[in-house]
Parts: sequence; structure tokens; C-alpha cells
Amino acid sequence: YVVSQRFINDSFYDDSLNVNFKELFANEYFITKKYFYTYYEIKDFNEKVLGIALVGKDIKLVKNSIEEASSIIVNALILLVLGLLATMVISIINLKTSVIAPVLDLKNSILNLTNTNKGDKGDKSNSEIKKLKSKNNDEIGDVVNSFNTYLDYLDEGLKQDSIVINETRKIIEKVNYGLLN
Repeated sequence: YVVSQRFINDSFYDDSLNVNFKELFANEYFITKKYFYTYYEIKDFNEKVLGIALVGKDIKLVKNSIEEASSIIVNALILLVLGLLATMVISIINLKTSVIAPVLDLKNSILNLTNTNKGDKGDKSNSEIKKLKSKNNDEIGDVVNSFNTYLDYLDEGLKQDSIVINETRKIIEKVNYGLLN
């Protein structure tokens, strides 16, 4: 061993005598009760290894640094999980208001339309077709607008059918009274 330092830390020097250099070179670090050791190679200008510089840090400082780093990692992970949970909740709320609610409105309108057609044919109060309000300017809004256009088409057809039925009733009444022969 060659020591090239003016001031020698006796504690470090005494403890470094216990370093297992085979283990140090294999793992690139070595731990004793007092110090954490590592090394770096000393090379000349031709990259030839001349020796090593043994570097040691008080094990208490190393453990404190590890604990601080671990604490930071745990806090970062907690923040990450909380952020992901918040993002998930916001996404679910957004999904509910942007996708599910308009689809349910469309479903209810279709059910309302089918219930109107199943009702009493003479009851005019139940025959009014309710249109959907389009709240979105996306694909669901396009479906709602198309559905409303279809409802307009059906309503116009119902009006035409009502006119034809009323004219047919009048003709049948006239035939029954013998007015048309």
C-alpha cells in the first residue's frame, strides 16, 4: 500500500486495512462498520492503469443519504399514485358527463318513442315526440342530431298518415250514408 496524502485520517487508515480488495473490485464497493468504500482507477496518458484511489465515506452519512433518498422516492411515489387517482377520477367524471349521459338520454328518448307508439291510439296527449337537446359537438352530438332528424321524418310521416286517415274516414262516412255511389 502506498499512501500519498499529507494528512492522514487515522480512523480511515486503520479501517481501510480491513478492506477485502477482491470483494471491492468484484462489487465496486465494500462496506465496513465505519465506512463505505469505493475506488477509481488512476491511469496515465496512455490509459494504462497505474493504481487505484480508495475513497471512503462515513457509513452513518451514507446511511442518512440513503434514507433521505428513500424518503424522497416514497414521497414521489405517493404523489404519483395520488396524481394517477385524481386523473382517473376526473376521467371517470368526464366520461360520465361526456359519453354516458348523452347515450342514456338517447336511449330514454328511444324508449319514450316506443312507449308513445304502444299507447292508446286515440290519446293525442301522449303522441308528441320529444326531441333530444344536443349538448356535444362530437360524435355523440352527431348521433343525437341524426336521431332528431329521424324523429322529424317520423313526425312528418305521422302527420301525413293522420291526414290520409281523416280523409278515408270522411269517404267511408259518405259511402255509409250513400252519398257516394
